[in-house]
Amino acid sequence: MEKLLESYDDILPTSFVNQIEDFVLHSMKCPFFYNSSLTSPDHTSFFPGFTNPFFDEKIISDLYFPLSTILYKFCFIKNIDLFKIYVGRVFLQIPLNKTPPLEPHVDIFHPHLVCLYYVNDSDGDTIFYDEKGKEFKRVSPKKGRIAFFDGSIKHSAGSPTYNHRAVINFCFDGKAIK
Repeated sequence: MEKLLESYDDILPTSFVNQIEDFVLHSMKCPFFYNSSLTSPDHTSFFPGFTNPFFDEKIISDLYFPLSTILYKFCFIKNIDLFKIYVGRVFLQIPLNKTPPLEPHVDIFHPHLVCLYYVNDSDGDTIFYDEKGKEFKRVSPKKGRIAFFDGSIKHSAGSPTYNHRAVINFCFDGKAIK
C-alpha cells in the first residue's frame, strides 16, 4: 500500500505567504535558538541549525497562533478534520558546503500526519525514503510550498548551500472529510 505523500504549490494566498515569510525571517518576532541536532528525535545525529519549538505537549509559545494558521488554512482547503497537533516547530538552516543530509528519521513515533511549510526559496531538498532506506522522492524548498505526508515515512533535510532554509513543521492527527 502506498503511503500519503503530496506536495502543493500556490495553495495559500500570496499575501499570506508573504506575511509568513516576513514574520519568520524579517520581523524579529520569531526568535531562533541554536540546536546541535535539528530534527533527529533522539539527538544522536549532529546537524546544527536553529529552531523554535513553538508547540508541543509542554510548550505553547506566542508563535503558536500566527504560525498554526498555516495548518488550519491548509486543513480547511484540503477538507481535513484536524483532531490534534502534537508538535509545531520552525527550523532555520544556514548555508553550509559539503554537509550530508540529516539521517533518515520520523519526527514522532506514533501514527501522525506531517505538514511541512517552506517559508522561503532555497535549496536543501526534503528527501523521502522507502522501507529499505532507498531514496524515492525529493521536495525542493519553494516559498509557500507544502509537503503533506504520512509521518511514518522516513525523511531527511538536505543542507542549503546558497540561501538559508526556513521550514515550519507540524505533526498532527487528522482525517480527510469525504
